[in-house]
Amino acid sequence: MNKYFKIFALTLLLSGCFEENYNMTFKTINGDVNYNLEVAIKDEEQSRGLMERESLDEKGGMLFPIAPVQPVTMWMRNTKISLDLIFIGADNRIIKIIEKAEPMSIKYLTSDYPVKAVVEINGGDTAKHGIKIGQYIQSSALDKFEADYKASQAAATTEITQEPKEEIKKEVEAENKKEETATPKK
Repeated sequence: MNKYFKIFALTLLLSGCFEENYNMTFKTINGDVNYNLEVAIKDEEQSRGLMERESLDEKGGMLFPIAPVQPVTMWMRNTKISLDLIFIGADNRIIKIIEKAEPMSIKYLTSDYPVKAVVEINGGDTAKHGIKIGQYIQSSALDKFEADYKASQAAATTEITQEPKEEIKKEVEAENKKEETATPKK
């Protein structure tokens, strides 16, 4: 039985631990162009990205949500296929495209501006489908991840502002108890 568990765990590992796929629509002058994207959310997923892949589905790719919105740097280390990198600004508009990034290169590929996401698709697809800087994208995934991030930030802020109050209250109560026991009664 232990042998089967190991095989099952290895199968899960090799099948990729990425979240479910999401549809992204690029609004081009030629009409809508839809992609089915894997989403790399966790740090290890974002670090691995599309490394070691031999190919990518025709309308496949990977979405890298970035939170908070900030400039990012990517590279093609251990990536065997040419990719187009599409950098998406806070307003869901494409702000930069790097076409046909060189496979296996360790050259830094920067957004130059703050972005909320990076999308990697097959090299040459942006030109092939008329995807250009300034165009909008539609993606329920980006909306979802942005909402999740804002909610997590609000929760973290609430915890930060409430925790010290509770700690202070407990400290004051402990001090009061010490004073009560230390003060002789008349």
